Amino acid sequence: MLNKKILSESVGSERFAEFQKKNTELLEKLFLYKKEKGKRVIWANKLSALNLFLPEEMWISKLYLEKKSLFEKKNLFLVVKGYLSSSPAQEAKIINNYIEKLNQTPLWRENLESTRLVSIKEEKINHTKVLAFQLSSLLKIREEK
Repeated sequence: MLNKKILSESVGSERFAEFQKKNTELLEKLFLYKKEKGKRVIWANKLSALNLFLPEEMWISKLYLEKKSLFEKKNLFLVVKGYLSSSPAQEAKIINNYIEKLNQTPLWRENLESTRLVSIKEEKINHTKVLAFQLSSLLKIREEK
């Protein structure tokens, strides 16, 4: 009877140790999955926000990621290029309002630093003066070297 009790306790402790080991492995995997999920950018949200606040006078011509070294780290920037066709008196207001709305939108700001105006210049498209602009946002996710 004593041998059976010792044997059952021994088997029970072995099973318990096995369950503990499996639990530790699962927790490690869960940690890795959560870490990777935090690096993921949901691009549909970014595209939706870009479109949601886009004024009638403005259109996007290019959207891409650009790698740049900054403070000895490789960084990814989301670059938005586009055009604006409006009266000169309204151009600055329209672009500033657009950037402000993007920066205030959680779907846009997730994984992005503040969006900034990088460049602006006058161009002609089909004999019409337009304003070409470039916006840039630093992704909070760093590229590995």
